[in-house]
Amino acid sequence: MGVNKISDGKAPISAKRALDDFKRKAAARASKTDRKRLKVGMKASPPSRPAREMAELEAKNEARLKENKRIRHVRKYPEEHEVPLALVSQNPVEHFTEEKKKKIIASILLGLSPLKAAVMAGVTTYTFSQWKTRALAGDNAFLDFFFEIDRAMVQWEAIHLKRIHDAGRDDWRASTWSLERILPQDYMPGSRIELTGAGGGPIEVRKVAISDIIETYADLLDEDYAIIEDAEFTEV
Repeated sequence: MGVNKISDGKAPISAKRALDDFKRKAAARASKTDRKRLKVGMKASPPSRPAREMAELEAKNEARLKENKRIRHVRKYPEEHEVPLALVSQNPVEHFTEEKKKKIIASILLGLSPLKAAVMAGVTTYTFSQWKTRALAGDNAFLDFFFEIDRAMVQWEAIHLKRIHDAGRDDWRASTWSLERILPQDYMPGSRIELTGAGGGPIEVRKVAISDIIETYADLLDEDYAIIEDAEFTEV
């Protein structure tokens, strides 16, 4: 079978070449039209279907990347519905091991908060919150663990109070510091101000309508404007 030839008045060309030339010229015309539309403030022609699909795919990839970053930087004590699926432990009990519990208690004795101590031991914030939920539900194993956490926090506090107490033997300022912060209502320096009404009685509270306040200030502003105008137009 011979190849179809198309003549443009100069020399015969193949049908495929003619189609390619037509597509190239059509694309050039479309690009030129878009430039004209943008120049006069009009929107360009809508993108072709492949271009739209590519843009949608890039948007999805960008959203997925942002989601991964959010997962890697979770630092708050989350609500269950706010936790990404990648962080949700299907079985929080599997992380509830003696080794991790000991690490958490040891970190608390160093001064970390329970939540930060859990993260230090390799337990996610969500898993730790699930442990707390189980403790509140009455699970004895988790109740005992949170009792140990409370005990560790009190021990950490007692250690530092003992140091202050020992230092107070040689320096009275250590004892003063303790009294001022443990019993501030009795030992914190500074004047104490109490507001009372006439004769030491209760303060009288009078209810005033907002409209009355606005009217009063409006009158005062009118007087101020009158004074300003007199000052501006009075010849000296």
